[in-house]
Amino acid sequence: MATAAGIQAQAGVRLFDAPASNGALNLYADHPGAFQDLGSLGELFAHQSAMALAYAREISQLNEAVRTRQLIGEAVGVVMERYNLDDARAFGLLTRLSQESNTKLRVIAEGLLEGARDARSG
Repeated sequence: MATAAGIQAQAGVRLFDAPASNGALNLYADHPGAFQDLGSLGELFAHQSAMALAYAREISQLNEAVRTRQLIGEAVGVVMERYNLDDARAFGLLTRLSQESNTKLRVIAEGLLEGARDARSG
């Protein structure tokens, strides 16, 4: 089947292998022996790819942290306005709700903001 599609060579390069995930790159060529010299070059490529993927994952996590921080900040503002509290007490109230319900603070903030939006539009 592969040869009928014109594939004459194939190489697999493991990019990373972690407990929760793994990744590989499969390369295909239309002439035999195309990946004969892949050895050390493949290892270098795997290392560079793993570094790029780790960096992308870190950026994604940082973006999520910023989004979460903004969300919690908005929720603190709503609590401050609604209950006439300063920022420390408003944040304390949200963290206490989070701890008592064993729910992530981000989820508490999302629910509060959703309820505030519903109240304004309804």
